[in-house]
Order: sequence, then structure tokens, then C-alpha cells
Amino acid sequence: MDETLGERLARLRKEHGFNQDQIGELVGLDRRAISSYEQDIRLPVCDTIVKLSKIFHVTTDYILGIDTKNLIRADGLAEEEYLWFASLINDLADKNKQLAHRK
Repeated sequence: MDETLGERLARLRKEHGFNQDQIGELVGLDRRAISSYEQDIRLPVCDTIVKLSKIFHVTTDYILGIDTKNLIRADGLAEEEYLWFASLINDLADKNKQLAHRK
């Protein structure tokens, strides 16, 4: 079963060790607003979704449930390290495609 936006936000918040008050402070809202998002009573506006994506280091598409894969952060890597890492990810994806075709 797919997570709702509220379930996803609650999970991300807990995974990052925040409480609702802390997230509210970071996005400029009170705890009640964050609680209403997590309970799927209200939907956050676009600006809030962008702020939440930056806090949790995921894409806005991930928060909205459009993309189900988490973002892997690469900031802080040198260009050479980034290229090596991207190559490794591409190689693993290609290998998984080949294995899937063999089944």
C-alpha cells in the first residue's frame, strides 16, 4: 500500500530525529499545522513542500509521492568523486536490468 503524504512526512520527520515543533519552526509554522499535514487533514502549500524537501534532503516529487525513490546527496564531493559515484550507480542499474531480463 502506498504511503499518504502525511505518512511520508511523519516518517521523514522521525527518521531525521525531529519533533513537530522543530519542523514547524524550520518552515515557519506551528506544530498544529505540521500535525494536520501528518494526519492528512490539510495539504501544505508549495512553498512549504519546497522547505520540507530541503530539510529532509529529498525531492518535492518524493514528498508528493510522485517519485518513490529517495534522493542521494552528493554535495561536498569533488567532481572526480561525483563522476565515480554516478558511474557506479549507473553500472549497478545496468546490472540489475540485465539480471531482470534473465528471469
